Amino acid sequence: FKTMRAGELDYLEFTEGGVEKIASMRRLNGSELYALVIADRSNLTGPVSQVTRIGLLAVLGAVLLSFIGISRVVNPAARDISRLAEYARVTGEGEQAAPVVLDRQDEVGGLSHSLAGMVASLTEMIGMARQATQAKSDFLARMSHELRTHTNVNICMATLAIQATQRTSHLA
Repeated sequence: FKTMRAGELDYLEFTEGGVEKIASMRRLNGSELYALVIADRSNLTGPVSQVTRIGLLAVLGAVLLSFIGISRVVNPAARDISRLAEYARVTGEGEQAAPVVLDRQDEVGGLSHSLAGMVASLTEMIGMARQATQAKSDFLARMSHELRTHTNVNICMATLAIQATQRTSHLA
């Protein structure tokens, strides 16, 4: 106990009557008095084992709750992002796909609405470009017809004039 009193040991283990025991000595605050506590080791390790088991159960419970929370938050978000990516891929390849509008009040929902708006704008622009291309084709077809008609008339009249001139020069 002198070693414990000197502060070199916190506790001392010994066997008494075949029972393992632990002794600990603590100085009482501000005095020269010491408290000596002797206890059976089995009485001390039982609660420690129980606390350790409770701690392990608490950790396992926390891990399980984390897994459930992640699966409820991350999995739906990943699924919705995959749906948006597939919609963007199909639309980018030129296929008409039903828009994927997600009813969410977060960034993924905002992305969904933005993507649907962008695709609608692009679809409208493609329609306008097709109409402009058709109008150009119609204009060029009409102009080509008009130019060919008048050009053919002019060529025919010039040919007739040349032939008439040649006949008169032969006659003269």
